[in-house]
Amino acid sequence: TCIEYVETYCIADDGFEFFGGSVNTKYLISAFNDDDAFDTDEGYNGKNQFWFAIQEPGKRDEGSEQNGQPNSPDVVVDGATPLSAYEVYNATFIGAGTTGSGNDALNIRRHNFCKWYNGIFTEFQGKRVDIDATSQPDIRNNIFFNFVGGNGTGYGGAFAPASVNPNVDPLLNSVSRTQDLGLDPLVDAASPAFSGYRTTPVNGFYSAAPYKGAFGTGRNWAQDWTALSNDRFLTPNANVSQAPGYPELDMTVTSNADGSTATVAWTSVPSLQYKVQSTTDFTAWTDETAWINGTGASVSQNISVPATRKVFRVVAR
Repeated sequence: TCIEYVETYCIADDGFEFFGGSVNTKYLISAFNDDDAFDTDEGYNGKNQFWFAIQEPGKRDEGSEQNGQPNSPDVVVDGATPLSAYEVYNATFIGAGTTGSGNDALNIRRHNFCKWYNGIFTEFQGKRVDIDATSQPDIRNNIFFNFVGGNGTGYGGAFAPASVNPNVDPLLNSVSRTQDLGLDPLVDAASPAFSGYRTTPVNGFYSAAPYKGAFGTGRNWAQDWTALSNDRFLTPNANVSQAPGYPELDMTVTSNADGSTATVAWTSVPSLQYKVQSTTDFTAWTDETAWINGTGASVSQNISVPATRKVFRVVAR
């Protein structure tokens, strides 16, 4: 099972919740959801990298609420399997802001042995880390900054040592929770995120990421395919033009029966030209067509699809 490049947006409950299992994930976004940004339960033990969360001051709960075993009145059974021992590398969590109360960054509950490395956690109303007495997580090589509620019951202790989880400004480019193109979770080139990080394991799953947080200084992988991008929260990438006033595209993508080709279709505008582009990993976009003149009618293009996947976009000028 491949779970990558998934966004949950304005959900009335948790953004992502794992009920046991061992699925691995990459490039997950939990944005403006009413409960926890990420929640784990019942012995979840997968591998994860590049998680991004942002919360708003109204409806929200924890940045991450993590149960190894079910809550009281269920009795904790020491050593019961499956053991909750999942890993999260390179998370960036932006909390609900610095006014109000509650809203902890990492709330680790009941017999949890999770591992959080190379994360950035900032602007939470509550505590940095709360750890249940039955849990023994490993929280290292992270940055915590701008918390109202203090340390909690774990930060600075054996499971989240302050010496390797500094309270320092990560120098995110900008934080905004309004539709003003002002949310840029990438870090400045002078950020402390580029020092003290933990080298990711070489095991065929993790990507090399010599920094803390979900983003470095290059391209924002959340651009172009997310509601955060479409609804004008994210600051555009430096090499991508963002022109206010362009008509919204009603693009659709449908695949043929065997999945070898996809039809990309949209309604064109006579004054514009269009080009279909694709990517397989969001590091670069490839032209699938030349520029196509808009006519006011529907346009469709048949594009070949590899055995893995392609993501499409239509660029207008």
